[in-house]
Amino acid sequence: MARILVENSKVLAIITVIMSIPLFLSYNIKHVLFPEGLPFVFLFSWGLVSVFLVPILLLIEIVVLWTLLQSPGDNLGSIHVMYTICSICVAILSIAVFYVVRVFF
Repeated sequence: MARILVENSKVLAIITVIMSIPLFLSYNIKHVLFPEGLPFVFLFSWGLVSVFLVPILLLIEIVVLWTLLQSPGDNLGSIHVMYTICSICVAILSIAVFYVVRVFF
């Protein structure tokens, strides 16, 4: 299972970043700064899915990073490691933004 995730680490990183976008926009979604109607329904639904999916993707990304760093060879400069670290940072920041908006606004 871990080998499949490592081979597709770029795709997983891109999916993690894309699913993090609604969490960054959570203040705007909460205060309805987006137009009503179909765009709002799409963004709100995407946000609801992201709330549950981004933490799961974050855990998977951490496992992939651990596997990449434990594999033999020089993987520290690998593009897969850089994509994974970047997506982990984006996921952590998006979750933090979501919780700050939820608690303080």
